[in-house]
Amino acid sequence: MRNMRGSRVFPFLILLAAAILQGPGTRASAETAALNGDDLKLFYNGVKTMELFATSYDGFTRLTGNGGRWEDANRLHYTWGDGQAGFIKIAGMKNPQLAQLVFNEGFRTPRGIVKGSSLEELLQAYPEGYAITEAIDGRWYEYRWRIAGGRRQVNGKDFLLSFYVENGLVASIMLKLEGKETEAIPVG
Repeated sequence: MRNMRGSRVFPFLILLAAAILQGPGTRASAETAALNGDDLKLFYNGVKTMELFATSYDGFTRLTGNGGRWEDANRLHYTWGDGQAGFIKIAGMKNPQLAQLVFNEGFRTPRGIVKGSSLEELLQAYPEGYAITEAIDGRWYEYRWRIAGGRRQVNGKDFLLSFYVENGLVASIMLKLEGKETEAIPVG
């Protein structure tokens, strides 16, 4: 009996130690973030809204002021001074759909985070469900979630909202569909 109790306590202690070492605010399961369909949009330069699976493919360059260029012949990867956008076209879609946004400038999330927001402001707006990935000069705070219902194109898809924090301030943001559809879209 004594050996069986010891074998049950040891795995519990390992799990407890792992939970303590993760630090405050982090979660072992990234699916705990309380994000929803409203978090699929970002505001650009004030009032212009870009939303995954809702921003018109043809109108996208108008939103960015035609200040960029298409990086590929299929017009699926667009770059401009303030960031990058990735589009996908899969079976059943009439037109390519916006599936990834990376902003270095001019963005605001629906929860009010902008370039230059402090880490404290970020964690107040997005307090749980994140994982941290170390980068060269900073950290990515990554939030993953799934849209269970709603628009046909996003139902049952996984999404990633990431904030790059450098010197305690938000420097950039990435919002994307996660999956094989977006693996080939470059970032950086």
